[in-house]
Amino acid sequence: MLLYQGIAMACFVSVAQYVVARYRDQAIALAAKDAFLAFLAIYAFVLTVPASVDRSASVRMIQHLFASRDGLTRDEMDRFYADDVFSAREVDKRLIEQRDSGTIIEQNGRFLLTPKGRVLAETFSAAERLFDCGQ
Repeated sequence: MLLYQGIAMACFVSVAQYVVARYRDQAIALAAKDAFLAFLAIYAFVLTVPASVDRSASVRMIQHLFASRDGLTRDEMDRFYADDVFSAREVDKRLIEQRDSGTIIEQNGRFLLTPKGRVLAETFSAAERLFDCGQ
C-alpha cells in the first residue's frame, strides 16, 4: 500500500510541477521534462526508503533481533520466518548477508546485533514511524 501511495504522490507532485511551470510560461518540453524528473526522484525515494522498510525481510530480521534482549537462536529465527513462509535456505542467506555486512554476530549459538546493527535497526524504526509503515 505504501508504495502505491508514494506513486500517487509522485504523480500529483509532477502534475503540479507541470501546471506551475506552464503558468509561469515555461516551454512545454521543459515543463514536461521537469515534471518527469520530479516524478522519477520521488519514485526512486519511495522505492528505496519506505518500501524497503515496509517489505524487506532483512530489515524485519534486524528489527526482530533488535527487539530481542538476548538475541535469537537459529531455531527461533526459523520459527520467526516460518510465519513468512521462508525456507531454511532463505534464512541462511539473510543471516550470512547480515553477518558479512557486519550487522550481526553469532555468539554462544545466538545471533546478536553489533553496534552497527543496532544503529541500522534504530534507523529503520525511525523510518517506519516517519512513513507509518509499521509491521
